[in-house]
Amino acid sequence: MKLLKYFLLFLLITIIGIAIFISTKPNTYNIKDTHLLKASPEAVFNTVNNLKTWENWGPWNKEDTTMVYTYTDKTVGKGASYSWKGMMNGAIKTTAIVPNKEIKQNLTLYTPAGERNPEVYWTFNKVDGGTETTWGMKGKHTFMDKLYYTFGSPISFEDSMHQMNNAGFNGLETFLKENTTTKNFKLGAVSIKELAKQQFIGFFHKTKISNGDFQKAFINSMPKAGMYAAKNGLKQEDYTLAAIYKKWDIDKDVAEFYVGLFLNKKLKPSNEMKSIEIPAGKATTISKFGYYGNGDLEAHNAMATYIKAHNLKRNDADFVWELYVNDPTKVKPIEVQTDIYYTVQ
Repeated sequence: MKLLKYFLLFLLITIIGIAIFISTKPNTYNIKDTHLLKASPEAVFNTVNNLKTWENWGPWNKEDTTMVYTYTDKTVGKGASYSWKGMMNGAIKTTAIVPNKEIKQNLTLYTPAGERNPEVYWTFNKVDGGTETTWGMKGKHTFMDKLYYTFGSPISFEDSMHQMNNAGFNGLETFLKENTTTKNFKLGAVSIKELAKQQFIGFFHKTKISNGDFQKAFINSMPKAGMYAAKNGLKQEDYTLAAIYKKWDIDKDVAEFYVGLFLNKKLKPSNEMKSIEIPAGKATTISKFGYYGNGDLEAHNAMATYIKAHNLKRNDADFVWELYVNDPTKVKPIEVQTDIYYTVQ
């Protein structure tokens, strides 16, 4: 009996000692890794910002081949999200972005010990040779988490996270290499067309001539335009996502443009939108293939060369617009199609 009493006392002391030892472990964590990726900040940002690319380069697929993904209607930009089921279920949602600079996300993990909600963050910095990319995660450790990683796991939590991040960076680098090239766009031939009268509705923007400002405007207004159309009963074939450019003043660093929809079916604009009618007439056009922002200058130079060679005239009242023909989340980056139009006299 006395031996049992000593054993129980020893067991109690051991449990108390373990609890005290576990309590000395940090309650919070902030683990990050930084890699130099040989691609532009725009290419890296656009890939990470598009959640549908994650299953192509994420490290978790190799560890859990049973994973099944479920995507929401929005998979790019702020508010984008998806979930998965597998050995461990979870979900992720993008909460904030700074185009080509930063992405913040909320991660939900349903572990055997309960739900965990860490924050994920990305930063993208242009440097010689590519983009210095940081991928990090921060959150809180529960007592059970600390207990498991102290006694139940062959490696520490920190080491497991670094392994996952490094494997993810390797996958991301391979994906970028396969989907971006030195010339990551291609142009069709310039032609001239006779167009019928067209109706456009969209949101006005006035910004600096900056890819970051443009992306911010498009990320803000493009989903709003599509949701407004859907709310009013329009199907995807009833409109085309587009932008009309009103002013482009390089000297003053000012761009004025509208982001919205060319309509194949009548729809009144919302109070925030403006309706613009493109009159019937001639227009030059060119198709550009490649992610948004890639090859734009070359496409507009090709249009200018064609207009000059064919003695066509343009004036301040003429329109310039772009049609975003396909869904960039459903095709390869080099297959993203933008049709550019200039009205001409």
